[in-house]
Amino acid sequence: MTNYFIDYENVKNIFDIISLKKDDYCAVFYSKNANKMDVDDVKKLVDSGATVELFKVEPSGKNALDFQLSSFLGFKIRSALGQKVAFRVVTKDGGFLALGNFWKEMGADVGVISTASADAKTSTKATAKKAATSPEIDERRKQASELLDDVVSKEEFDSVLDVVCRYKTKQAANDNLGKLLKDSEKVGKILKALKTFYK
Repeated sequence: MTNYFIDYENVKNIFDIISLKKDDYCAVFYSKNANKMDVDDVKKLVDSGATVELFKVEPSGKNALDFQLSSFLGFKIRSALGQKVAFRVVTKDGGFLALGNFWKEMGADVGVISTASADAKTSTKATAKKAATSPEIDERRKQASELLDDVVSKEEFDSVLDVVCRYKTKQAANDNLGKLLKDSEKVGKILKALKTFYK
């Protein structure tokens, strides 16, 4: 079972990033600045059979959504003590990586998911350039998954895969994996395994 926490201010294309299953839980945090969802996405949420809760964050200062999502994540982790449950924050906000690392050190299965698809769609609006299509993104993610399969632990896999797919250059991946893992030897092994991925 996976509990997903969606930062809807930063990530709109939820189903390019996650695939909900019937026993999953999904909490969508949104604000007045991000309160519209595509009808196809609403249908996918309903059809998934997952338990879905919507949380409207009222304006109460900078990062209000981040604070509320983070505190609710802690509440859900505490509620699931002793159960085999994974927790995933879906966001483009890099600040959540520190939150994920904190909970991992505390023994919880917490990861941060944000893929190149989210960046590509944002980039399209900003630069009017054509973004990568979903099949291209899926193929890139699949390729990285296969290369990382024997190199990265299960606990770190989602967060590492997120960083690898989010950044287009080896140097950017190196810098951000270093911040995430704080282990240069481990980062070196990961980049060695990805030598055919970054061309």
